[in-house]
Amino acid sequence: MNNNTSFDNMGRAMKNVRWPEIDSAPQVMERIRAAAGRPESRGRQRRVAYRKRLWIVTAVLLLFTAVSVSAAVSMSFSWNGIDISTYRPDEPVPGSSAAGDKPESDITRIEREMKARKEWKSFTLEEAGHLYKLPVLRPGSVSPAPSRTFGITRTGPFEKPLAADELHLDGFYDFYEQGEEWIVVVQKEAQPKEPTSMQIFYPEDWEVVKVDERILSASYGTDANRGMDVWMVVDETNERMLHLSGNVSKERLRKLAEAYVGKPLTP
Repeated sequence: MNNNTSFDNMGRAMKNVRWPEIDSAPQVMERIRAAAGRPESRGRQRRVAYRKRLWIVTAVLLLFTAVSVSAAVSMSFSWNGIDISTYRPDEPVPGSSAAGDKPESDITRIEREMKARKEWKSFTLEEAGHLYKLPVLRPGSVSPAPSRTFGITRTGPFEKPLAADELHLDGFYDFYEQGEEWIVVVQKEAQPKEPTSMQIFYPEDWEVVKVDERILSASYGTDANRGMDVWMVVDETNERMLHLSGNVSKERLRKLAEAYVGKPLTP
């Protein structure tokens, strides 16, 4: 199985992200698995008493082993009470900007993994209104329109635990398919919780944009295998994450993300 999708590239790149240790309570680890389907990792613990924030950020980012302390920090800013920094790795970060073999499309992988587990069940956009607290974001009159639109949820406990290389598929999906070109957009809701740590480091070649105090975006990869994550604080009790991936340009992915968010993703 070719696990060189944007989800895997994000995971490999995040092995060089530095962070403090996070809470290992079951509900926290479930959120981590939901974001990336990866095992937990280690780091230093810092606890700071901040107000409620976008905890899906922590779930996605606090995943893998720490980067060398000698890596040079090249940019730093604060977003929503979180210290965000970029760093220059001591060694190239796999899956960040280096091109590799032609990856399997995320569409193919999602379809395969959904069929492999009877516990996964699809649902419609109309049914999503009964399952989610927030309305599902729609892209308006983008062209081409999504070729497929559906949600995926789990009907019960897995007979066998998810393997390290399996995706946690919960979320609402739009597939865009045109010839060999593909894009996947998945959105997930997050529930705020009391914070554990608030210092996040990205590889230097990731484009991290503080749109405003409620929206943060990060882009990474190459045109053959690109990813973009957008984290949004809706209000004090509602948060969401938008993950886009595809074999398209950074500009194409950004414009599509803006269609969902409803505003330019620029500072």
